[in-house]
Amino acid sequence: MKFANPLLLGLFLIFTTATVLSSEVRTWTDLRGRTLEGSLVKIDGEEVVILLQNGNEVRLKREGLSLADGQYLEEESLEGSRAGEERVYGGITLIWCPPTRPGGFVMGSPVTEVDRRENEKEHRVTLTKGFWLGKTETTQGQWTRVMGASPPKGPPSRKVRVLGADHPMYSVSWEDAVAYCEKLNQVHPLGGDWKWTLPTEAQWEYACRAGTTGAYAGDLNEMAWYDLNSGSTTHPVGQKRANAWGLYDMHGNVWEWCKDWSGDYPSSSVMDPAGGSSGSLRVIRGGCWVSPAAGARSALRYGVSPGRRNNTLGFRVALSAVR
Repeated sequence: MKFANPLLLGLFLIFTTATVLSSEVRTWTDLRGRTLEGSLVKIDGEEVVILLQNGNEVRLKREGLSLADGQYLEEESLEGSRAGEERVYGGITLIWCPPTRPGGFVMGSPVTEVDRRENEKEHRVTLTKGFWLGKTETTQGQWTRVMGASPPKGPPSRKVRVLGADHPMYSVSWEDAVAYCEKLNQVHPLGGDWKWTLPTEAQWEYACRAGTTGAYAGDLNEMAWYDLNSGSTTHPVGQKRANAWGLYDMHGNVWEWCKDWSGDYPSSSVMDPAGGSSGSLRVIRGGCWVSPAAGARSALRYGVSPGRRNNTLGFRVALSAVR
């Protein structure tokens, strides 16, 4: 039968509209055999929002959909449609970073860039697959909801004085960050090849730049908490201006762990780089609340022991198709 009144059937009716992810009008069926017709608007991991043909939106539990609808969501809808598209999975707001255009992007910095370091050799990188990246750094509130424990604490020296659920996760090692991603894969699996992970170093810089080529993705004072404006503390995420794709705090606030082992850049163009196969240090990017402006540049890279914790180290998650 058709849904005559979504409210009477236990569905939550929404009166605002959003960008439709797929313009295809489908007949959606739940496990009780009830159906309605509409287009997919949004997926947040546990629920989907359907735009009905009368202009209203209906929220459905994803786990209650038919097998065919579940397969459709997995096969058709995890790929984003444009740079900066926003979705929510597992309670985490993510931004779509599309595959690079033909020819890739230039990673590293030119020899003319002020404060450039020798390990920033320019090279062209092609990313053949798009990925989702956290709109902000992982917060302490998100950590606690997923891990069921307070954030691990670093050494007593230089502790951040102001903390809160909306502050970035701090004093977290690379190993802690990976454990968080692994737990997300257990409690919020997305199916197929899609996995929660840390971004590769190439993914991180591509997303940070968001099409820009300079030392920063915009005006640093407007985009970052760093040594000249932080007041010697972290700040709640998302307070500064986002980059062109809607990503916040890619410069400053806390350093962000990347998946890669630290190593020299290649001497020629590469495709989907993932760093070295082994090493002793993992990459961190973006600068932090005590960094000078030079330390928050888009191309700046450091290697840190994966077990190290201090009050400048944080991370943000990625959702990638991993094969």
